[in-house]
Amino acid sequence: MTARHAPPVRTYSKSSGFYQEVKKDFFTNNANLLQTARRQNALYAAQPRRTRCKLCEAELPGVVDFTSHGVDYLFCSACGHLNGGHEETATFIDALYIAEEGEAYATHYIDAQYERRIRDIYLPKVDYLRASLPEPATRLLDIGCGSGHFVCAARMRGLEAQGIDVNKRMIDFGNHQIANLLGTTPLAHTREEEFFELVAQSDAQILSAIGVIEHLREPQRFFAAFRASRIEYLFYSIPMFSFSVMLEHLFQNVFPRQLSGGHTHMFTETSFQTLNERLAVHSLAEWRFGVDIMDLYRSCMTTLGENGTSEQMTTRLREGLAPCIDALQAQLDQHHFCSILHCLTRRDNHGP
Repeated sequence: MTARHAPPVRTYSKSSGFYQEVKKDFFTNNANLLQTARRQNALYAAQPRRTRCKLCEAELPGVVDFTSHGVDYLFCSACGHLNGGHEETATFIDALYIAEEGEAYATHYIDAQYERRIRDIYLPKVDYLRASLPEPATRLLDIGCGSGHFVCAARMRGLEAQGIDVNKRMIDFGNHQIANLLGTTPLAHTREEEFFELVAQSDAQILSAIGVIEHLREPQRFFAAFRASRIEYLFYSIPMFSFSVMLEHLFQNVFPRQLSGGHTHMFTETSFQTLNERLAVHSLAEWRFGVDIMDLYRSCMTTLGENGTSEQMTTRLREGLAPCIDALQAQLDQHHFCSILHCLTRRDNHGP
């Protein structure tokens, strides 16, 4: 008999103000970002065809649901997960994250705004995690930690946080930044084959995976490693199939933020539930928000610029839409049609 748990506490929305500052290049550097995405998508599309769902491993239907920026996508008939049409081979993963010590991938995440990212993006995540825990827990392992923004934010809030990642360049950069800020180097570089063993053997109380699960080449190994561990809580964020994906399909000449490059598949409401089932966890708290309306605004501004419209035309769009972005986004968030989900879960054999 399946255990019955209390429904999760749901929180919605956040301000999009940080986006235009931290992600300015999304507006000003569309051509180069689009070129990179197309190059990564071409590499992905050259890999063998995917025949089984990335999440539940059911056989995929033969019908392609849509093609965006050179990649075919299919919804799984069993769990509803959106799958890219190709396998994430070791060759693809190596080229994207690891080759030359991760130099190319790290370029998009290493910048001079380390402290600002922590303040505007990661401290709110840590505060949400701490407020959502039903009881105190301090030992945290952050997997796929990148440059350690979440680890640094967690340490600023008093957690005993460590991080691991396969990208050496980002680990080195993050340790340097955190050493300057906090006087410690809590990040460790690991090879892909060691990654899952470290999870299974961890003595952490909380495992965090912020924007990581969608990048794993073999998610089933992660599910097994977590189930084999003694870690009680899992805090993760995942990209959701939302309005942003449809916008990317419509605006093929605009850089696709949500579905391209390392984001080869996307969660839906049903596959999100399947994810928790595979992990043997239940949801305690969910925070849903997105930048779908910001993506709409960016797509319109970029396309207007490329179509040679006047400054007066773009000004009218800016004055008419920009002040409404958060209010419009809140509607998508509350209807569960937004691009990001943060979820705090607990093992099924523990807690309410």
